[in-house]
Amino acid sequence: MAIVKTEPNDEFFRTIQLTYAPKTENDEVKIEENNPSGISDVDISETLRPSKRIRTLEGVFVPRFEDILKKDEIAKDVGDRLKIFKNPKFKLKKKEEDFCLSDQVLYSRLKDIQLDLYPISLEPSILHSTVTRQFMCHQYGGSNAACFPNISQERVEKHGYNDFMYLNLNLNPHAPQVPGAPGLYFNATARPLIADDDEDDKVDNWPDLQRVYVRLEGGVWLKVGIYKMTRSKPLSKEEMGRDDMAKMRATWGREMATSKWGKSMRCSIKLRAELGREPTTEEFEEAMKRNDLFEDVSSEDVSRAFLLGEEVISVWKMQCVGYDVEFQKTTAAAFANWTPPPKRVRSKAKTTKDEEKADSSSTKTKKKVSQKEN
Repeated sequence: MAIVKTEPNDEFFRTIQLTYAPKTENDEVKIEENNPSGISDVDISETLRPSKRIRTLEGVFVPRFEDILKKDEIAKDVGDRLKIFKNPKFKLKKKEEDFCLSDQVLYSRLKDIQLDLYPISLEPSILHSTVTRQFMCHQYGGSNAACFPNISQERVEKHGYNDFMYLNLNLNPHAPQVPGAPGLYFNATARPLIADDDEDDKVDNWPDLQRVYVRLEGGVWLKVGIYKMTRSKPLSKEEMGRDDMAKMRATWGREMATSKWGKSMRCSIKLRAELGREPTTEEFEEAMKRNDLFEDVSSEDVSRAFLLGEEVISVWKMQCVGYDVEFQKTTAAAFANWTPPPKRVRSKAKTTKDEEKADSSSTKTKKKVSQKEN
């Protein structure tokens, strides 16, 4: 006879402990739930032969059917709730959809924060008014392309703001899309650049609150609020290995293998292959100084590094904790009355030279073609 014990492990799985004993007249399997209801163990001491010892096999994980259903139901509920946070002005293309987490992985990241809109008392027309990066650069300084623009101290002293964060929803599809909504921020960082304590639970918070804008479409940016950034665990190799994460894994692999900002991760992967071990910070920094973009690292190499846990995608939970209504009113009014500076027109002399070069190049090409034909 065998006693099967199920002990709570987490919200979806239970540990099954199988205890085997010599065969008796009552050859059956009894299941006992280890719970606070007080069910006692089955007393089999009277039927066991004392001459043979009991053998125990521990650590067998078996998902219970009702728990699987519960898990899927919860993940679907989170997915449905997040749909109300979708902005109708933003449409994900198929390529961008591949950057999305599966519902179950998304749930594991957002379950600890409030899935409700932060209350904002402001007229909708002002709340949902948008700006351009060109205007924000003109008004407050900094680059019109950086995620975290570096604003000069002189400009900061003038207007008092240095907490801007601009997120492109094409790369961060789970970032907030409407004012006050929760969300996630992804950051793919090469392993040597991740501090030893970066994955420690004690390192919880982003240093400062961020004034977040998100890109809805080309040139259109919406302020969604003041956000607290809390560290979540990086996407694990188990999560990246899930079947429903295959598209995201492949998409991030392709992006890191081909984009300029993926250079550091490609460098890390190549060094690991050359050294046969994890590169030190010094080795990594020295390699990054080379005149090398590490373009021989393929998207498959990056995907494999994700699967092995050698490289990770960091995740930050975004929770709206404020909005700054007066700032939005001032910015919206200023943008409504702002006239963009005229685009620079190329000088006629330069245009003529460029045309001459183009004509010259075209003539040379025609001569080469003619020579080949002859």
